[in-house]
Amino acid sequence: GSLQVFAVRRGGSTSANFSGDVDGRGQFLIKSLLPGEYELRIGYNNRSNPAPVDQQLMGDISRFKQTVTITNGAENKVTLNLNLTQRGEN
Repeated sequence: GSLQVFAVRRGGSTSANFSGDVDGRGQFLIKSLLPGEYELRIGYNNRSNPAPVDQQLMGDISRFKQTVTITNGAENKVTLNLNLTQRGEN
C-alpha cells in the first residue's frame, strides 16, 4: 500500500481537493494549489497490496489533519507530524 496527502481548501468546496503520493523518503508534492489556507489529511491506498491492515492504525491516520497556508510564487515546505504514540485518543 501507499500513503497519500490530500489538500482541501478551507472555506471552499470539499469536492475540489488535491493529492500527492508520499515517496520512499516520506516526501510529497501537490501541484497547482492556489494561495490560501488548506487542510491536509493523510490517506492509505492498499489497492496495489490488498493485504490485511491494522484497522486502528488506519483510523488514527484518517483522523489526522493539519492546516497550512500556501503563498503565491513559492514552493511551500510542510512537515506533517503524525503522532501514533497516543493511538485511539483523538
